[in-house]
Amino acid sequence: MEYVYTKSFQKQLAHLHQDGGIPKKMAQKFAAAAFTTELNSDPIRDNLNRTKNGESRLNCQKFALSDDYRLVTQINYKKRTFLFIGKHEATDKFLDGRNTTLA
Repeated sequence: MEYVYTKSFQKQLAHLHQDGGIPKKMAQKFAAAAFTTELNSDPIRDNLNRTKNGESRLNCQKFALSDDYRLVTQINYKKRTFLFIGKHEATDKFLDGRNTTLA
């Protein structure tokens, strides 16, 4: 699976690192899940749990990094695009503001 990082996602990830504490731990958890060297695998799917209720607001997959942090991705033609990473409430705002396919 090829990974694509949007510019806004890269900024969100950098902010989590800069904030320190729990946000930094969530950024590190994402990195540990995403950056493995197994060929022909999808480390995000293999290492993170999808949210219990799924996601219907956008053609995407939402993963729980913790009780309060989420990762939103979209798969299109064997490419996983990283759309959003952040607190649960911010994730809901992001998804509520989107009503079409992004990738």
